[in-house]
Amino acid sequence: RGGHPDQLSARKGIDRYRIEALEKLLNRGRLSPEQYDWTWKTLQRKCQIYGEGCIKRGKVQEGERYLALPNKYRNKP
Repeated sequence: RGGHPDQLSARKGIDRYRIEALEKLLNRGRLSPEQYDWTWKTLQRKCQIYGEGCIKRGKVQEGERYLALPNKYRNKP
């Protein structure tokens, strides 16, 4: 893994919680269009990293689910 050994992203599962938090923000409907766009782009980036990591480790189904997840929020302002 990259980064420093003590950083939180090195802990197993922390990225899933980050993705969940971003989903909650998008689902609340309280973001301005600019905030929604920024949050969606962040979700897309996090899901890409996490999904590719899952696939790399043999968790193909989970990886594909996370890679597709941002599409659910693409056109919702």
